[in-house]
Amino acid sequence: IQSVAQIALDEHILPRLAVGRSVDLIKIDVEGFELEVVEGAMALIERDHPLLSIEIEARHNDHYARLFEVLRERGYRRFI
Repeated sequence: IQSVAQIALDEHILPRLAVGRSVDLIKIDVEGFELEVVEGAMALIERDHPLLSIEIEARHNDHYARLFEVLRERGYRRFI
């Protein structure tokens, strides 16, 4: 097992964006940690409202309903 550093997208991406630039798409495939990724990108999501492509499997994620609720509160709709 190897440890890896974790950093929120809000801390990594937002400070590096040039003035007037925005994020158009975020693809998330993290085997059960989708909500954590979205929470770590909340400022970016609320600022740019990018298209989100999120792979979710119930076998990896028992709290996906909360993820849908968080995104719905921010104006997102679910497409399958």
